[in-house]
Amino acid sequence: MIRLRDMMPEERYDAGNIIREVLANDANAGHISDSSKMMPSSFDNENLKYIGAFDRDLKGFLAFDPETYQIELMYIRPQEQKQGIGRELIQELAAKAQQAGIYRITASVPEKAIAAFASFGFEKTSGNAEKNRIMMEKLLGKEWLGRTVTVTIDRPYGSLHPFYPDTQYPLNYGYVDGMTAGDGAFQDVYVYGPEEALETFTGIVIAIIYRKDDSETKWVAASSRNFNKTDVINAVGFTEQYFETRFLWLE
Repeated sequence: MIRLRDMMPEERYDAGNIIREVLANDANAGHISDSSKMMPSSFDNENLKYIGAFDRDLKGFLAFDPETYQIELMYIRPQEQKQGIGRELIQELAAKAQQAGIYRITASVPEKAIAAFASFGFEKTSGNAEKNRIMMEKLLGKEWLGRTVTVTIDRPYGSLHPFYPDTQYPLNYGYVDGMTAGDGAFQDVYVYGPEEALETFTGIVIAIIYRKDDSETKWVAASSRNFNKTDVINAVGFTEQYFETRFLWLE
């Protein structure tokens, strides 16, 4: 039975052996010409954190940047591939990310692994990737769409932005108490609809806004499932216009 756990620094030697096994297997299959010259440079990055899949010994592992939650390495022993280990490693990383308030994990994916990562829920995205690789991302937290949340308003409708006093809030803005976001603060929420200053608001999450190159997300809450997407985008545009964003909607 496969057990997933954080790897100790001294176990990275075993991870290196798995990389060599995979590269040698690829070389024998004709996918690369010289496995001895293909050890990934990121293996030397001592800041990466490793998650291992164990069954007596190490069967596979995933290494990620703990600041960005970008996957830098993922290797499964050749004889253990196509048994769901990769999916389990991704799920473990996703759980860790959400516990930390991170709602996007990314990966620089070799071309031959694009289909596998797509099956794990990743999608192609823009970004810098190494030669013969493509950037992919997996958006997390979708299960919050449609859920009821109570928002504590700390920037009410009509108030001025605390850092940009020329900017007035065209809606209520606050946070979900007790739920930590990627910046270490509580989860931020735009309140769509009410055109009056509120102290609290209870409604449903109708959209999640993912900012590229930002660890946190913004939610949009409303009192009804009936809303106009363009109106919502315009309502939050006073701040979101300055970011490259992607919206996920409650359908």
